[in-house]
Amino acid sequence: MKPHVVIAADQIGDAQVQRIVAALESWATYERVADDSSEIREAVRRADILVGWGEPQDIRDGRVRTYLCGSVGYDEYVGQGLHAKPGFRFTTAARTMSIPIAEHCIAMMLTLVREVNTIIRQQIERRWERRWRAGEMTGKKACIVGLGGSGTELAVRLAALGLRLCGVRRDVSRGHQIVSQVYAPQNLDLAVADADHIFCVVPGGASTLHLFNAQIFQSMKRGAFFYSASRGSATDERALVNALRSGVLAGAGIDVFENEPLPKESALWDMENVIVSPHSAGHSLYMPGRLADLFIENLHNLLDDRPLRNEIDVKLLR
Repeated sequence: MKPHVVIAADQIGDAQVQRIVAALESWATYERVADDSSEIREAVRRADILVGWGEPQDIRDGRVRTYLCGSVGYDEYVGQGLHAKPGFRFTTAARTMSIPIAEHCIAMMLTLVREVNTIIRQQIERRWERRWRAGEMTGKKACIVGLGGSGTELAVRLAALGLRLCGVRRDVSRGHQIVSQVYAPQNLDLAVADADHIFCVVPGGASTLHLFNAQIFQSMKRGAFFYSASRGSATDERALVNALRSGVLAGAGIDVFENEPLPKESALWDMENVIVSPHSAGHSLYMPGRLADLFIENLHNLLDDRPLRNEIDVKLLR
């Protein structure tokens, strides 16, 4: 009996879906459903292979044996019983968003250092006021916390802009091809101590919960800039606000938050030295094509019984 594939991936268009369908050839049946539709729950439950997005409980209780997830992170699937599902396989969309995330971080840094956010406000007010005190990036030090796909793409661009680099990763013994000075997570306070720009691009989960807390912000040099474009849970927002108000931080560019959408009462909205970005760093015109390429590669891998790209150990879902 042919496996049944459900494609629930609204972020990719018709042309990409047709490419995915072509990859199924004659070895599988398929259906496409909107990932926010009322039909998706039943569709997911009858799928053998799910491509895109689905609710953890529907995947757990249905027939799904292989989940080609469209998200880079997998926090919402942890603790849902999926690790105990016989023969279950799970892949992520790691590295499909690395380039736009890196470029978004660079954009936020340029905006804050060169005071582009203030210039835009002046333009809206039709107010001509030349800027004399904007900073520069060349020769400054950046600390990249999380040296995975996004962190590596970010390192390439920061180095090209003339910044000195250090980084933080779980396995220090692996080193890094671009960042020569690498710290372990338990030495995060040392890593950020003399950095002018600190970037948080770590995965979510218990190990990174409030990784950036009051103690770490106090370890930073006065006048540093902080950027977050991975998981909102990694930053204690109350501590972040305090660090901004006290002047420890000169500014921040934040794309992910503890609660999304960011509540209207959050102090971050009204701070002129803060960029509030609506969890969109990983999005770009080119991301759907990369996502479709990954799905197609893994469908071919399934058919040919080859290892799946970005497959995680389901024990991580425990």
